[in-house]
Amino acid sequence: MKGDKLSAGQEIGLMKLSWLMTNGKNVYFCQGDQVQGIYDGSAVTQAALSSNRERSLQTVYGSDTVYFDREGASATAGITRATLTKDGFSNPKLLLATFGYMDQRKAAKDEVAPKLIAADADGFYMQWTARNGSTNGTGWTNPLYAFDPDGKELRSFEVNTGLAEGMQKASASGPVFVTRDYVGFTGRGLFRIFDKKTGSAVGDITYQIDDKVYTPDTIATDDTNHVYFTLYDNKQKVQHIYRIDLQQ
Repeated sequence: MKGDKLSAGQEIGLMKLSWLMTNGKNVYFCQGDQVQGIYDGSAVTQAALSSNRERSLQTVYGSDTVYFDREGASATAGITRATLTKDGFSNPKLLLATFGYMDQRKAAKDEVAPKLIAADADGFYMQWTARNGSTNGTGWTNPLYAFDPDGKELRSFEVNTGLAEGMQKASASGPVFVTRDYVGFTGRGLFRIFDKKTGSAVGDITYQIDDKVYTPDTIATDDTNHVYFTLYDNKQKVQHIYRIDLQQ
């Protein structure tokens, strides 16, 4: 994609699992049993995976640092930082252990089902489901937490916490995103923007297209404050790509 023009698609390889990522230099994806595909813009090479245990991968744009959630029942399960190489992931370091940190958070805060949703030069970002004492979904929220590169919690974000004067409560039913300076929650016709360094709300962006209100289907960012998202037009039966540029 260059500017607002999208070139014709080109098949580069089949994916087995749903993770797909780029650090701005290469594209990384799971190509089969214990196999990672690495596309450099001209060809795909392959590297070994740890029995397909690497899930929810997030790269740091412009670098060779990667974070991933390594699944399983072993002592190495949990959020891990590593270095991207032509041979896969080198120097893995376990930051948040599944059988330790995750269990403690469930007991202390009643937060479960963590998802690694972004990473950048400042660290990585995880979203939990906070059950808030309910077992049937009533009153559940989805806080986002920022961690430094070594797994130290820095601050949290919630769609209806830390609001600026005049902002109303909103529902965050869509994906969450992180840009260079901001964290955003999405809902129907709404982008709610927070300052990434302070955790305080900056404001809302409301939108509708052709008198219809949508929630983004998928969302992506780069190392700037560009936000790319897709919306599916039920009437035309076509997916559209949009971009919003956030400014300080």
